[in-house]
Amino acid sequence: MLKVYKELFNDLNNNNIKYIIYKGLSHLKEDLDGERGDIDILINSLEKFEEILFENKWIKVLKNNYPRYYFKLFDNKNLMLDIENKIRLGEKPFRPYYIDVDINKLKTTTFENIKILANEDYIPLMFIMRVTAKSNKKENLKELQDLLKETKVEGYVKELVESISKYKWQEIEKDILNAKSWNELKNKYKRIILKNSKVDKKALLAQKFKWIIDKYKAVNRKIFKNPPYRVRKKGYLVAFMGNDGAGKSSTIEALLNIDYFKYTGIKMIYFGNNQYMIPFLNYFMRKTYDNKFVRLLIGMLGHIDKQYVRVLIAKYYINKGYIVLADRYVYDELMSLEYNYKPTQNILKKFYRFIFKPRMFIKPTITFFLNVDPEVAYKRKQDYDFKLVKQNIKRYREFLSKFDEVVRIDANQSQEKVIKDIVKRLYDKDVEVNHKLF
Repeated sequence: MLKVYKELFNDLNNNNIKYIIYKGLSHLKEDLDGERGDIDILINSLEKFEEILFENKWIKVLKNNYPRYYFKLFDNKNLMLDIENKIRLGEKPFRPYYIDVDINKLKTTTFENIKILANEDYIPLMFIMRVTAKSNKKENLKELQDLLKETKVEGYVKELVESISKYKWQEIEKDILNAKSWNELKNKYKRIILKNSKVDKKALLAQKFKWIIDKYKAVNRKIFKNPPYRVRKKGYLVAFMGNDGAGKSSTIEALLNIDYFKYTGIKMIYFGNNQYMIPFLNYFMRKTYDNKFVRLLIGMLGHIDKQYVRVLIAKYYINKGYIVLADRYVYDELMSLEYNYKPTQNILKKFYRFIFKPRMFIKPTITFFLNVDPEVAYKRKQDYDFKLVKQNIKRYREFLSKFDEVVRIDANQSQEKVIKDIVKRLYDKDVEVNHKLF
């Protein structure tokens, strides 16, 4: 079991919080080891339960209805809790039917000090959930058949199933044991169980128009770029600075591939000089021009791209709740202005510099300065003369020391350690941002 799960469930037990893991018991060990999927938990009171989650730095997905989802980033694994207060029936994702259960009447046992549903209640509960679902997995049927051979079903959930199915459990059990597929059971039980269950009218309506809602969600993700699970009402900008060879690009690439960030929204925008977003500008910037007015126009477009187009794109994603990673940022231009500025008396040049002088339209929430020694940087990347590398690193260190939001990361260490340090800082910031919303 992962340490974070052990700590969480110990705290829940020590605070006498009522909870039961009620689904997926056949693969619970793999789930708790972080090797498979989410943990499905049934509760009767969210407030106290959520307090413990927040104390353990779990992050809540921004949604107002059940099921409630909570994330935890641990060792670059995205862990997820699926929290319910009712037993929901029907086809995913809406499952518009439900039954209320009294959690205090459910029989429980323990697995590594975690409260789980006892087989006497697990079997009949899984029967009504699976017989009303769309899935027809044979392994789910076999699980119930194997459990029935060694378990006598009796008690609260058995009586609940009998009341909504209008069949005695003995007959249901016989049908389960003799069934070769779920379809045999669904043909007999599905309609009557759903008929006698409670109905969530909004979810039922959504299920009827599922194809429209699916299209809407697809458009939201592909065109409007909504993150799959939103945990930030407003995102934030994170800038990466450092000399060539410090590991900026590889670090950013690693962050983009971490599941937690992919699910909750992460976007990289390059603020350097080699990639432009205005169509065909990359092509024109690579060419040389004799006409000074053409050079001026192309240069203006380059500045507009960097200072306005990319900033507007970054703001859009931030408003969608993303973490926006800036590969380089306006610090580079401000630093260049400080160390390489050449005065001019030319009025046109003065006007041009005033209009396109570097401006920090979005201040980064965090700026990571990958602080690397010249010898290490030069060994990793030899695009420039060593003296120039040494000079640039000295300037970075001097210039970035003026900004409070700059966090120095020792980039001489292995990339694995650099990434681990940055991931922890970003997750801690997410915890802070998320918990302020509740």
